Amino acid sequence: MYRVTVALLLAIALMLASCTFGGQGSEGDEMGSLLFGIKSEHDIAAGRFKAMLAAIEGKDADALKSEFSKKALSEAEDIDGSIDYLFGLVKGDVVFWEEEAIISGDTINYGKVRKHIMSWYVLTTADDVYNVFMFDYYKDTIDPDNQGLYALRVYRKADVATQGGDAVTMKIPGVYRPE
Repeated sequence: MYRVTVALLLAIALMLASCTFGGQGSEGDEMGSLLFGIKSEHDIAAGRFKAMLAAIEGKDADALKSEFSKKALSEAEDIDGSIDYLFGLVKGDVVFWEEEAIISGDTINYGKVRKHIMSWYVLTTADDVYNVFMFDYYKDTIDPDNQGLYALRVYRKADVATQGGDAVTMKIPGVYRPE
């Protein structure tokens, strides 16, 4: 009787936890990650954001480039100049950052999968506040050279009217640098 009760309680707990897997910021995201090694899209986006932020703070161009897909690097115009621009743009020690929004999607083609995340963050430093947009193909078995960060746009929050935009206009390969 004890084994049946424990098995039943475990089954109920797993069913309840699975209902929230993939929910935005839900405890189910953490539960799935802990129980099954499943990372939520928020975890994936935050991991990419933290890696990008560490590269900016350390002014490490190679680390930042390593976050990008081969395809993005080949399509980007003057990636090195754009990275130098980015390093010069973000000033001051990081005080705070937070996720504003995440939109995800996927394509399935004859059993192959392409999954992407568009994420928006606000980055506050001691000197300024910045908006950050990332377009990340975090899984791509359709075109493996496409897997990785595709687009990164960082601009001062005060410049949102001239440098912001919708996801389509902000999805340019590499690091955004205004003309």
